Amino acid sequence: MPNRKTKKYLNKNTNDYLILSIILFLLCIWAIKDAWFPSPKVLKKHPINIPITFSSDGYIQEIFVKEGEYINDSTIVASIDKDNQEAIFSWKKGGIVQSIYKKKYDFVNADDIVAIIKPEDTFYSFNQTLAIVSGIGSFFFLLIHIKS
Repeated sequence: MPNRKTKKYLNKNTNDYLILSIILFLLCIWAIKDAWFPSPKVLKKHPINIPITFSSDGYIQEIFVKEGEYINDSTIVASIDKDNQEAIFSWKKGGIVQSIYKKKYDFVNADDIVAIIKPEDTFYSFNQTLAIVSGIGSFFFLLIHIKS
């Protein structure tokens, strides 16, 4: 049997794991900021809650949704007697009715909140998961760098 050379895989004098750790740490900080402390620009694009209101005063004729119900884009949430105006939920991915603040025949002023809808959006859950995974990865790459 011929004499084989064995390869040594030591990572001495390299900063690759340290660089990976720093990159993942920065990614973690960015994801934490977007997931738990979003800027007004991010909140406008990915709202946490959408209030449903009317643009004029009137008495509520009908409420077409229930709390906890999943609704699609362009769903009529409620209507008032003045000009048969309707409050329509507009979010392309749909959403879940979190709270209904008014009942049938209640008087509402313009811009009174009738209901709150939580839009279906994976932006925040994705960034929360990304923050956790990149934070753990950063920690482990730092440990590998220190141990090698």
